[in-house]
Amino acid sequence: MLREPRAHVLSQYKMCRSHWVTQYREALSANSSEQLPGRFADWVAAWRRRSLADFSPPSAAESPVERTVRQLRTEAWGQPPYSVKPTVLRVEDWAQLDGGGTVWHCTKVPFQCYAPVNLQSQRLTCEKPLKYDSSINTTLLMQNLNALWFVGFAEAYQASVCLLHWRVLHSLPQYCDCADRQRWQEFHGHTENQNSTYYGEEKLAQLRDTVLQDIDALTATDRLLYKAAWDRFV
Repeated sequence: MLREPRAHVLSQYKMCRSHWVTQYREALSANSSEQLPGRFADWVAAWRRRSLADFSPPSAAESPVERTVRQLRTEAWGQPPYSVKPTVLRVEDWAQLDGGGTVWHCTKVPFQCYAPVNLQSQRLTCEKPLKYDSSINTTLLMQNLNALWFVGFAEAYQASVCLLHWRVLHSLPQYCDCADRQRWQEFHGHTENQNSTYYGEEKLAQLRDTVLQDIDALTATDRLLYKAAWDRFV
């Protein structure tokens, strides 16, 4: 699943300001002078001035709170829906668990939050989930996109589910009939807002043009990826 880049960056910040993640971040950065900015605009502006690097977490936890979180997340990721069936995962494999690039892995990323620099493109071309090179190989990016068996979009979630259903079963449920309004509305997708504990700038429409320009500068390659994937989708 891909997401519209501006919405994706805003969502990353809101996730980092959610209740549980905030407690984790603050515990990790208690002795650091570099705290997550209180405003989304300041966060993206700070990242425009940042240099990219290898932000991979250390193999061993460096604090009691990090050790506890690693254990709890390892146990959780071994259960559905993260795993198809209950699985015993090893905390020693932390760097690779759940893809290795979750917010819980971002202990060495500035502000202990996501690095919002072409995150989707980076994940499709990286050697390691949190190793950020100074530029992205767009040829490799397009090759990897075209090699994907399925591509969906958060902004077209129901249509994406229908496409996946067709790819897997070669049939479509009634709720995939977009020409029939009643049937289309029969889709009951589950929505869980994990960012509901953050009450800051919640909508892109609230952001100033200068902030949107900062986001676009950070996600230029993601916008290229999104357009190419959308052209394939439709």
